[in-house]
Amino acid sequence: MKTTVKLAMTLFLMCAMSALGGCTSCAKVSCVAPHADLPATVSAGETLTIDVYDLWATCYDTGCGGPNGPLTSVTVEAVTGGNVVATATAPVNSQATAQVSLTIPSDATGMLTIRTSGTVFDLGTVDVVKG
Repeated sequence: MKTTVKLAMTLFLMCAMSALGGCTSCAKVSCVAPHADLPATVSAGETLTIDVYDLWATCYDTGCGGPNGPLTSVTVEAVTGGNVVATATAPVNSQATAQVSLTIPSDATGMLTIRTSGTVFDLGTVDVVKG
């Protein structure tokens, strides 16, 4: 029981010091998840141009540790039924945004999930219509 009280007091003091500015450690974390502007529909065989935002490689939410840095590139996938049917890679600019041109297969149908590759973030869905 005494160990639990000591632990609680230690945690309380650490939190109090942090709130008063006594803590000097910095945390490297992810700011906000990537997101994109997607149309509701796309025609099969068409090239879908996607603007993707918040592509950060680093993010310091405590204000220390240096400036936030963008990724160098991003790969975007179109997925249906668990299968990747299209993929494209584009460079990321200094504002952590990218414009990706993704060619939708001419035989694609139904709903496609658009996501980033690697560390997967779903960006949204588009409905494929016959052109």
